[in-house]
Amino acid sequence: MTTKIDFEEHIPSLTRFAISLTRNRDAANDLVQDTVMRMLTRDADAEEIDNPKSFMMSTLKRLFIDSTRRDKRFDKSVDVDDFELVSHEAPQGLALTAKEVMNTLTTLPIEVTAPLLAHVRDNKSYAEISQEEGVPIGTIMSRISRARAALKEKLCDGQKDCMDAKEFASNGFI
Repeated sequence: MTTKIDFEEHIPSLTRFAISLTRNRDAANDLVQDTVMRMLTRDADAEEIDNPKSFMMSTLKRLFIDSTRRDKRFDKSVDVDDFELVSHEAPQGLALTAKEVMNTLTTLPIEVTAPLLAHVRDNKSYAEISQEEGVPIGTIMSRISRARAALKEKLCDGQKDCMDAKEFASNGFI
């Protein structure tokens, strides 16, 4: 027995997630379309999906990782000049732009970037992210911690009083 999935209900959250991964609206729309196509062409005899949103998010992430690996073989690069430039003066005197933060985020592995963005930008709990990713909650906590540490290290160049990822988010960087 198969369950009918209401795709329209999940398109906005899939699109937001895809944009956070691709940093490009057109590429994000393509990724969402590929995800929906994958769901539509899925084998009818396959096991029933308990949580369609989580399943589609995982599928979208896997498709993104596959396309990123494929693109690396052909040396495609992301054009970060398409981003709107916004400067903020941090309370500690560290001047950063949203472009700098986004450039740094793109250098981190997707396995740590996706949970960080879901937690900080989308205000998802560790449990929600864990369910969507299909991994234990401790793994999500570890990935977010590693992403924050890497982001801080790359952006702050060893300054002690530098912002952490939560402060980057509250200042509108993420």
